[in-house]
Amino acid sequence: MTPTPDPKVVAKALAELAEAVKHVISQGRELFLSDSSEAELLYLASCQVIIRLQAMLEDLPAETVARCTDLPLAEVRGMRNRMAHGYLDIDKSMLWETMSGEVIPLIENILGKIED
Repeated sequence: MTPTPDPKVVAKALAELAEAVKHVISQGRELFLSDSSEAELLYLASCQVIIRLQAMLEDLPAETVARCTDLPLAEVRGMRNRMAHGYLDIDKSMLWETMSGEVIPLIENILGKIED
């Protein structure tokens, strides 16, 4: 059995992930939704954010996860599964809305629960 990482290590990784999200968002919706090669990179980065976020959630101690019952953790897992398995029907505008409006608040909420 793999030992559970220190919550502070997970918190640091989550903070770094939040910076990646901020970078994607800073590029703007128009570029994100375009058909350019830059848009493809932003899309792939966004998929990786969701995949990594789920992995980090799995690394949290059970007592921290127990404090997260008000968070959409099952939805993160479901979205991660769709992205990790390479499904081609990911709606880019939905992904943009998730990245631009939901991921940072979710990470901040998780970080607050780690600190509790």
